[in-house]
Amino acid sequence: MDKSLIWLLVPSTLTIFYYLWVSARYRSLSYDLVEYLLAGKRLSSLRFILASTTISLLGVMSLPHMGLLYRSGFSYGFAALAAIIVPLTLSLFARRIWILGRIFNPLTSAQLLGDYYRSSGVRLVTALTAVLMALVLSVMSLRFAASLIEGLLLPNAPLSSLLSSLTSSLTMALMAALLFFHTAYGGMGAILRVAAPAGIALVVALLVAMLICIDALGGFTGFIDSLSRLQSDQINQPLFVQGAFYDPLPAAAPSNMPWPGTMIITSLLALMGLASAPAAIMISFTAAKGQAHAPQQFFAAALMSGLMLFTTTIIIALAARLSHEIPGFAAPSPLPPFSAGSEPQAIVSLLLATPLGNPLVLGFITLALLAGLIASTSAALLAAGGIIANDLFHEKLKHAHQPTFRKSITRFTVGLLLMVALLIAWQKPDDPLPLFLLAGAFGLQLLPALAGLCYFPRLDGTAVRNGALAGLLAVLATSTVPQGLGEMGGVNLPYDAWPLSLHPAFWGLGANIGVLLLTALIHLFTHHAAPRNASFAHQISYHVLPDGKPLMAPNARIWWLLALLCACLFALTIAVPLGALPVDDKLLHDIFPSIMPSLWVWQILSWFVGLALVYITAYKLQPIFDPDRALDGSLDPLRRRFRVKAQTRKQV
Repeated sequence: MDKSLIWLLVPSTLTIFYYLWVSARYRSLSYDLVEYLLAGKRLSSLRFILASTTISLLGVMSLPHMGLLYRSGFSYGFAALAAIIVPLTLSLFARRIWILGRIFNPLTSAQLLGDYYRSSGVRLVTALTAVLMALVLSVMSLRFAASLIEGLLLPNAPLSSLLSSLTSSLTMALMAALLFFHTAYGGMGAILRVAAPAGIALVVALLVAMLICIDALGGFTGFIDSLSRLQSDQINQPLFVQGAFYDPLPAAAPSNMPWPGTMIITSLLALMGLASAPAAIMISFTAAKGQAHAPQQFFAAALMSGLMLFTTTIIIALAARLSHEIPGFAAPSPLPPFSAGSEPQAIVSLLLATPLGNPLVLGFITLALLAGLIASTSAALLAAGGIIANDLFHEKLKHAHQPTFRKSITRFTVGLLLMVALLIAWQKPDDPLPLFLLAGAFGLQLLPALAGLCYFPRLDGTAVRNGALAGLLAVLATSTVPQGLGEMGGVNLPYDAWPLSLHPAFWGLGANIGVLLLTALIHLFTHHAAPRNASFAHQISYHVLPDGKPLMAPNARIWWLLALLCACLFALTIAVPLGALPVDDKLLHDIFPSIMPSLWVWQILSWFVGLALVYITAYKLQPIFDPDRALDGSLDPLRRRFRVKAQTRKQV
């Protein structure tokens, strides 16, 4: 066996044994559902911050972001704005969700939303959202694992098509088995225990990979010279490719051609779904203290994640792209052909082509990238399984109240989802890059429900349920799923995927809000006032503290106005460089003539404006009291009252 393969297999084997050891250890510790699904609600602030940032942001963004940049150019650098959008969404909801979790003690996100709206339909829609997100993320993780392993083996041994297919299938099967054992038996404690060091390893791996890529192009000076010599409309031009903000897309466009500006801007909405997903809500419950949701944590997450996504991942992807497009570039190791499906292989091959890219370093980088994906996928799978077991079977089946039975249902659900994901990944080995945006589009449909939970007590449960269901159907209808089913059945649909070159996240959220408002308007004129007032009295108890302390500062309206103005400026800095407005870009060319592409400058400018927006939402729009002190004091009677109710309900 080749020595390089041994150096790659040894770290992989040690990592797998570490996952198995942690999962087995936490299986013995998960003696009840709170330990199994919520890690006992005693996670330290530091571990919570590292784990949540890895699961909701870096773990699911790093590989797709590099692949999108490599495939279609610099305009996809705006996907790095997840470093702003995800902390922004968390700053609006996470602290309040943690407070409500401490008061009402829900086990799952579906239980919290279902009890708030007094609607079993809201629970069902939340469960459906969790299942769809877990399925899509599982397919993405399996495909990326197979692509990375193929990229690792390609420089060492030329593989035939049959051997390559067997290697890919075996990799996906092993990845699915690892995900099942780690999720189903370890629970949330094992997931967060591994996710925290995985986040640190991921940051270190990205920094090392950036240095390797810069070294491959002759150092930082050579990298800048390569950018200045590159003749590519997709990287060096200020406005987006094809010179138009809007261009119609055929059904297969995101796999083999760049997206227009409208598609990119609307796809950013899907990034909010990563923070409003059922798994993100359940992870918010796990922190032991409110300090984990302090304002500085959200701002620091936006700052540090932005540094990683706007520098390291962009440089890595550009180095791989430059190696293909610069005339006369000679790599010591052959690079795979430039095509839609070879993004991970090309990046790995470029690392192998450098003096620093020895197999041990490459194995560490690859395992760190996969560890982030495993953490994100495992959290989504556990959230889906826990919601199915706790919220759908709890009142329906005999013995469903027993923790052992519900854990068995959770494990069965996780295994079933992984089997379906494995079949999809085997049968349809397409480009996995748009899948994480599709998962975010599903999670985005819970955003109105969270807005009602945290800010708008007048929202009706029926309206929220109908809106979320319409949003999920709209996301499915405007994605590539109907097109694929139509091709299998020999049916030509009357429309293409991504209608009007708008991402399914936009269509889903639009349908969600439209149906929600329509249902609320119908209820306003057809239902009596007494039921609406009773529902409002119940929901307002989630918004008002028993001691009368306000949840907002007295001047919150002013800060909301400033946040809205800052959000408009943030959107403007994204839309202008993509061609939404006829703005002359010569000023940026005069300031940065040969140092940085103008699109990169615009993206960094958007990041700075986004940091100001996160500062306002995190510091000025959050509850002004100390949540730890409040929960230890004034809220104790309320907590005891709901605990007595819960115990009485169990006895009955």
